[in-house]
Amino acid sequence: MKGNQVAKPRLCDLYSPRMRQLYKNACKTQDLTSFLSFALQRRQIYLRTVPEMNRMLAAAKHALGQAQTLGLAAVTFSAAGNLNATNFYYDHTVGNSTVGHGFQNEQLLQAAMADHSMQQIGAAATGPAAVARVGVFGEDVEAG
Repeated sequence: MKGNQVAKPRLCDLYSPRMRQLYKNACKTQDLTSFLSFALQRRQIYLRTVPEMNRMLAAAKHALGQAQTLGLAAVTFSAAGNLNATNFYYDHTVGNSTVGHGFQNEQLLQAAMADHSMQQIGAAATGPAAVARVGVFGEDVEAG
């Protein structure tokens, strides 16, 4: 600790209460080797975690754009289907195995399919599998 200032921005490895406690213990025992080894391991995990989190954020933003487009499609098809159902009589209903049966016309079926796809995209982008990938990195260092 010489008090030198560095012009470029740096990451602080002493941000967590645990790291501050490990640093205090290392200073008391004059054993900086184990502290520096642990800090290096923690830094490596941090450097693996941040890109993954950034990738997740980009995927979530992309999924949001897709979901918004599908939401607009659902509203458009629904309006067209309701208008069509009001003006024309159909003696049958339509459907499929994904969203079910009983829709008055093809436009209402398309609206239901777009809505279903919108919900699936949102769930996939922020689902537990994405979060679990990042959690593994943290468990590696916190177990130590």
